[in-house]
Amino acid sequence: MKMIESGVARAQSASEGGGPGGREGGRFGGAEWMSDAFEDVSAKSAHCEGVDLPPSSEIVRYMRESAVAGHVKAASYYATGDLFRARDTLSSLPELSLYREQAERLANAAVAQGDARAAWALAEAYASDPDDPRRSLLAQAVNPAPEKALTLLYGLRAANERNAGGAAPSDRFVGRLQQRIATLERDLGPDAAQRARTAPSPIGDGATLDFGTASRAGGGFMRGFDDFPREICD
Repeated sequence: MKMIESGVARAQSASEGGGPGGREGGRFGGAEWMSDAFEDVSAKSAHCEGVDLPPSSEIVRYMRESAVAGHVKAASYYATGDLFRARDTLSSLPELSLYREQAERLANAAVAQGDARAAWALAEAYASDPDDPRRSLLAQAVNPAPEKALTLLYGLRAANERNAGGAAPSDRFVGRLQQRIATLERDLGPDAAQRARTAPSPIGDGATLDFGTASRAGGGFMRGFDDFPREICD
């Protein structure tokens, strides 16, 4: 709480002095914006105050069960594999075995509902080099399929173009998407790229594309569970 109060004070000081966070064209929109942001963080921290964090394997199990029950964001986060933590590998072995069996199916279920994080992570998994020591957990749970990856990326691009009323992707994400498409088109060649372009998109035609987590959609390796939105757990 002291850190939050200190942050508000710094924001107010910067505003009065016209500094980087101030009202005169600063990055964060001024002290009022910063104060609201810190109050929001404070409220969310108080929401879980005094609650012990369950073991990581229990969190993974909860997320898996929510995903199987049809919670789209839970399926998206579970499928990326980011929930697993390297330091808990041995205690997570039973869940890792289940992950290997279910990750691709749950990722596709989230993709069909228009989840951009799941679509990006699955495309990256399909396109990954099997010999890459840094490949994601999801990449280890699927068979390499670069044409499927390109079809997914084409689907993401098309869904973004027809997206109306949904959250817009960041410019950075759109740039990464275009770059990845160009790379796969070059690597696969024109014939394979044409097959990927004409294949049915796994993203449902009626799905409203959710870019809420697209800027973080990396499909990393066993990062833990520090970054998933609080609303998933409510």
